[in-house]
Amino acid sequence: PDAQLELAIRFVVDYFSKAEPFLALLRTNAYAEPALADAMRAGEALRRVSQRAMVVNWVNRGALRLELNASTAADILWALTSPDLYRMLVQERRWSRASYRTWLRRSLRELLFSPRSNSDALAGAARRSDS
Repeated sequence: PDAQLELAIRFVVDYFSKAEPFLALLRTNAYAEPALADAMRAGEALRRVSQRAMVVNWVNRGALRLELNASTAADILWALTSPDLYRMLVQERRWSRASYRTWLRRSLRELLFSPRSNSDALAGAARRSDS
């Protein structure tokens, strides 16, 4: 699951860093234009559905924390990878993209994956850095 998570995080950070001006315009105008609000809701629904497929894969591999089901794990992934959270931390609080990426990776690993999966991921990262 670590490689999938890394790809998802890289995509989120790269996409939001480039799309933020458009997303800000969309957010601002969605209050006045119902069609834009509908488009935002549809985009968020699509984002959640696509992430849920990844979470189901993690469930099938036994990587998630025992207390999590696929729906709750998908909610956590969806919420923490939201454009609003990215905006708050990177744009408003001036976190670097690298700091945000590191925080997001650590947070999602801790919240989603079993301690065994986290240990395996850290060991794999240590082996890659030794090479």
